[in-house]
Parts: sequence; C-alpha cells; structure tokens
Amino acid sequence: CVFLFSAAVVGLTVLTQKFCGFEFLRGRALLDAALVSTGPFENQNSLAAYLACVIPIILAFSLYEWRKIVFKISVFLVAGLLILSSFWTFSRGGWLGLVVGLIFVILFVNYHRIKKIFWRFFLSSCILVPLMAIALLFCRNKIGSNNERLTIIHSAWGMIKEHPLLGKGIGTFMDYSSLYANHVGGFYAHNCYLQIWAESGIFSLIAFILLAGYVLYRSIKTILIMSVSLDRYILVGLTAGLMGFLVHAFFDVHFYSFQLSFLFWTVLGLAVALISTMRTPAA
Repeated sequence: CVFLFSAAVVGLTVLTQKFCGFEFLRGRALLDAALVSTGPFENQNSLAAYLACVIPIILAFSLYEWRKIVFKISVFLVAGLLILSSFWTFSRGGWLGLVVGLIFVILFVNYHRIKKIFWRFFLSSCILVPLMAIALLFCRNKIGSNNERLTIIHSAWGMIKEHPLLGKGIGTFMDYSSLYANHVGGFYAHNCYLQIWAESGIFSLIAFILLAGYVLYRSIKTILIMSVSLDRYILVGLTAGLMGFLVHAFFDVHFYSFQLSFLFWTVLGLAVALISTMRTPAA
C-alpha cells in the first residue's frame, strides 16, 4: 500500500509538471527547453531510477487475479502513468532498466503457462537487452553527453589502475577525477560499479555483487517453485525492481543518493524477508 500510494503521488507530480508547469510536492519546474520531467527529484535520472525499481513492483501487483476489477484497473492505471512518466525522463539508462524489469515480470508471472518454452524467451531477452543498450547509448541527440561520460569513465579507470585493491578512498572520486581526465572537473563516475571500485577497491565491489547476485538467485529459485499466489506476484515484482535498479546503476551513481539507496535496500530487504517466509515450514 505504501509503494502504491507513494508511486501514484509521484506519477501525479510528473503529470502536473508536464502539463501545468509545476510539480506540487517541491515546486520543481521542467528542465530546459526539452521539457524533461524530474518529478519531486532533483534530476531526471533520479526519477528514472526510482521508476525503474517501482514500476515492476506495481505492475506485478496489478497482474494478480484480484476479485475487485475496479481495484485491478486502478493499480494497472497507476503502472501505466508511471511508465509514461519514465518516458518523459528521456533517461536511456532508466529506459533500459525498466525494460529489463518489465521483461522479468512478464516472463516470471507467466512461468507456469510457458514453462516448456520459458528458457527460450529468457535467453532471447538476454540477447535483446544488450542490443537495446547499444542502440540507446548511441542516440543521435546524446552524442556530446556520451563523449563526456567516456572521459569520466577514463578517469575512473585511471584511479582503479593506481589503487585496484583498496581504492582511492571513500568519497574521494570527485576530488581526484580531474587529475585523470584532462582536468574536466569533478564528476561522479556515472557508473556505480566503477565508482565503488575506484573509491573502495575490488574487494568491496565483489562483496556487493555477490550479495546482490545471491539475493537475485534465491529470489528466482523461490519464484520458480512457488505456486500461483499474491506472495509470488509480489516477489516477482520486488526481484524485477531490484534488477531494473541494478541495470540503471551502470549509467549513474544512485547508490550514492540517500533517497535512492534507501529505496534499493528496502526492496532488497523485503525480498529477503519474503523468501525466508516462503522457505519456512508452516507452524
């Protein structure tokens, strides 16, 4: 209920921002002449990260066989509004993360119906998503942005090569990035994984990847053996939301944002709690 209500409010703020020129929670205006929506967040990429995580949860919730058709339609409309809001962010990383989450929801919600050909669809999506990433990366109207990000990634690699094991120091990327990138100024790495490695070393990055990977593995394994139920739909949504967020993390540093990192760890904690409940024998 909390996710549904808060997501609906965020969707409405984007709607008023887009068509009325104001966002009623924090009074944020549209960005530039491109009319890019940010909702209650500081920038469009933060909104896109939030939506890439939350939309799969809401969508999976709406696909459950609710008895009250009005409630089902209402939840589905909220999901549709949020998908439209994601489009208005014009965030390629957000779009890719959302697509990954939606593919996961569609495949795993229908797993019991398409069990015989499930892995064909799953492997096909694993091929399709990287191709979509390449296409989004080279959109014509973003070439300048791409060059800047490549320069920043080059500076991250410079820091990593110098201190691969323990990193340069937590919170120091912006201080040192200009030294490795022709003095372009201090920037975030626009890639969570590179920044974690550059600041705190390879062991921290491996620990995080193993934690996230293990939770995703346990979630998928539990989903495949669960019978059709509301808990299964919720777990599908939570897992898809985590995947969407992790994919978008390749394009920005949302783990360094308190709002968004709190969202990620909350969703991960809910997934772990639900997995534990499903694997615990009834008393």
